[in-house]
Amino acid sequence: MSEYEKELAYVKLILKSVKTQEDLSFAQQLKRQFISKYIILISPTDKFFLKVQNELNDLESKATTKITSGYLFKSN
Repeated sequence: MSEYEKELAYVKLILKSVKTQEDLSFAQQLKRQFISKYIILISPTDKFFLKVQNELNDLESKATTKITSGYLFKSN
């Protein structure tokens, strides 16, 4: 497994395991760092990389919704 694949798997794992606001902030920062690192090495218009970015954005959106709804309904 390449470094890229390992880092991508780690970012996905962190985004999927968000339980608190602090976890969410860490996951968002990690996602931004991952994209910033590889956007330089991979073409920003590469279809596969765009798909990966969309997948990470979807995971982030689900994590944000999970945290937000937990605060709205006073449960986590």
